[in-house]
Amino acid sequence: MNGPHGPSPAQVTRPRAEVLTRTPRRFFRSSTLMLVGAALLCVFVTLNRDKKVERLFLLSASERADQVRAHWDQMHALPVELPKREGEAPRPPLEKYADANTRFYAMRADEPVLVGYTPMAPMMASYNGRAVILFDRGEITVRWVTEGVFKRMLRAQESRVEAMVTQIRAQPAELPK
Repeated sequence: MNGPHGPSPAQVTRPRAEVLTRTPRRFFRSSTLMLVGAALLCVFVTLNRDKKVERLFLLSASERADQVRAHWDQMHALPVELPKREGEAPRPPLEKYADANTRFYAMRADEPVLVGYTPMAPMMASYNGRAVILFDRGEITVRWVTEGVFKRMLRAQESRVEAMVTQIRAQPAELPK
């Protein structure tokens, strides 16, 4: 019979409690899957971050290259300095733009000349790099290069520029007649 508060304890037969235990194999399998998934997620996030940084630096250098290109199209000369950017979203600035000797060399060189570059972009999963602006006989391009390639390019270019400047200074001055 039912009591005032529901069935009496004697009438209710509770099912026997079954204790579920995980086997060690199942535990290790699920733990391994979780760790592999977390590692893959970390790799994906890191690679995505590196690509985003690379795109940001390339975009910044491309904007500056557009300024150089516009000046080149108008004057057929490389600008002495690039105008300041105002009112835009903050982007990495150019670390260096070409000096007078580099601009002089770029106008006469037969190979691409590095005329500007951004600061080094620190990467997590790949080599650190920079966005560089190259001038090649009137063509202005932007490229992503690793830090090691950049340093080799810059060293080689600086020695070629110095050799050209030394050669020009060694020639006697031409006086008007």
